[in-house]
Amino acid sequence: MKRKILTLALSTALVLSGCSYGQTGIESLLKPPKLSDQQNEIYTALQASIGKNITLKYPRTGDFTSAFLIANIDEESTQEAIVFYEAADTVNATMTLRINVLDQNDGAWVSVYDAGVSAQDVDKVNFVQSNGNTFLVVGFNLAGDSGKFVVVYRYQDGRLEETAQRLTCLEYVSCNLNEDEYTEIFTIITDAKSGRRIAQAYQISSQGSVRPMGRTDMDASVSSYRNITTGKLADGRQAVYLDGLSGTNRYTTEVLTYENGSLYNLLYSAAGEKSFIEETVRSDAIFSADIDADGVIEIPTRVAASGYEDAASHEQEYFTLWNICTEDGLEVKKTSYVAYTLGFLFTIPDKWLGRVTPVFSSAENELTFYRYDGGMEPTARLLSIRVFRSSEFREGISGYTTLRDNGQIIYAQKIYDDDKSLQLDSETVQSCFSLYTQ
Repeated sequence: MKRKILTLALSTALVLSGCSYGQTGIESLLKPPKLSDQQNEIYTALQASIGKNITLKYPRTGDFTSAFLIANIDEESTQEAIVFYEAADTVNATMTLRINVLDQNDGAWVSVYDAGVSAQDVDKVNFVQSNGNTFLVVGFNLAGDSGKFVVVYRYQDGRLEETAQRLTCLEYVSCNLNEDEYTEIFTIITDAKSGRRIAQAYQISSQGSVRPMGRTDMDASVSSYRNITTGKLADGRQAVYLDGLSGTNRYTTEVLTYENGSLYNLLYSAAGEKSFIEETVRSDAIFSADIDADGVIEIPTRVAASGYEDAASHEQEYFTLWNICTEDGLEVKKTSYVAYTLGFLFTIPDKWLGRVTPVFSSAENELTFYRYDGGMEPTARLLSIRVFRSSEFREGISGYTTLRDNGQIIYAQKIYDDDKSLQLDSETVQSCFSLYTQ
């Protein structure tokens, strides 16, 4: 880091926190959510059926992380509720995790099904369609982080029925990569014969059974996958993006596509031919995401911000490069600053590239961009973004105006005119700003 930037940061009582990924900044401003009226009705009906000595279990990951999963999973017009819980007084200690289904009878919720599962907790839940039929795909975590197993359920006649053999795996995702009428499950396993790490695809049939399809090699050095997401490639094909951890703080990304009955890993090759895995390496837990809502997933890599190149790791600030996956590896699409602790992302406009540097204040919940001219002290302020509690904010206070209001907190902007050539208007700031959680 150039000495003057570090001096500036310290002299203004700013705490550099570009390497901190906890949500402590934003969490201190938020209130915990309350159960909705509908959720309270379901909870009351559940307790009336099985007793009050229970603990609700939340899916750890995925799109459905509520304790109450509400969907229409049968041919009736009404919705059903799926609830996972633990009963403290269960007789069978190996089946403490339980799944309950509640249906509606004359507008009232009634428990109609309850069963135990030999698992530690719920990993994630998906409601999928396969050839017009609805299935519930649930991943359960085994005890001691020893892996997962995946169950395909079909709800009919008041019961959840397992429709296929359970799939044991290290990780999995359910989606429709080839965009036909059937949903697939992609599992990551260790092949029993070769010992290699592979991805195995299965198709969910009309009746819920699973049929093995293609498979491909995965990076054997990855010890665990920290994030799995689905979306498009730049050419419009659907793909699965897997962000993995190997060694100490070494994160990489692999990309799976399925075409003409074959599964492909676009960024990794066991033979080393056209393997671009090294291009995805970063030392921090930042994960692939669709950062501009165009359906295409971007893969993050990081570069030290101007003036911080020679700083100790705990003092560095970074820009995040968001890359698209191509046949020739990664291609930078956007550059941004991600304020992880405050839950937002700011895309760097073209005229700022290579000319600005960030200074972050955790004490003030504020990010400020300065012009940076090599060895010169960055005194030309360009933009500040600060987070306020709604109760503490007044429009125009100290020159801050509303950028985004989420009900509990307000993201506010303050535009400076220290350098007219790099000054942004409010419209541009709005377009560059987006909320970001990970």
